[in-house]
Amino acid sequence: MASEPTGMENLAALYRSHRLLTQKDWYEARYQEFRKARNQARLGAASVLVLASGAAACSSADLGGGRQWWAVAAATLGAIATALTGYEATYGFDRLSRNYEQAVGAMAHLELTIDFDSAPGRTPSDAAKVIGRIEDELLREVDAWATQTSAAGVPEEEEDSTATDEPPP
Repeated sequence: MASEPTGMENLAALYRSHRLLTQKDWYEARYQEFRKARNQARLGAASVLVLASGAAACSSADLGGGRQWWAVAAATLGAIATALTGYEATYGFDRLSRNYEQAVGAMAHLELTIDFDSAPGRTPSDAAKVIGRIEDELLREVDAWATQTSAAGVPEEEEDSTATDEPPP
């Protein structure tokens, strides 16, 4: 006959499903979202470049007697492809998707290395150790995001040398 789970075992199970797995699922969803955005931007830019190449070929062949219009179309399509590439680089879809993928890996590692069924829940201190370990890993993820954000060169607001502390009249 199986024994009933203790309160601490229930706590560990609830913590696993409502904190660790929920957080992992959130990271996974964000990873998928940014990977999809990256792929869409790259596919869009590549498609527009193919169209630009086609327009350039039509211009060089003087198709339909509109060489200058084909050249304008090729240049415009090339500029649009460059704008799409710049958009993807500015938002950093590739970097963000890799960061979220690494966070998913860290959460999966925790899930695999912590034995939720036997080790935790035996005593309150065991459950506290497991929860503390998971929270430490989540805090490291937050620290990693903060470090990467500050390393991205987000400019700080410059002080206005003409500004005064006095309220306007």
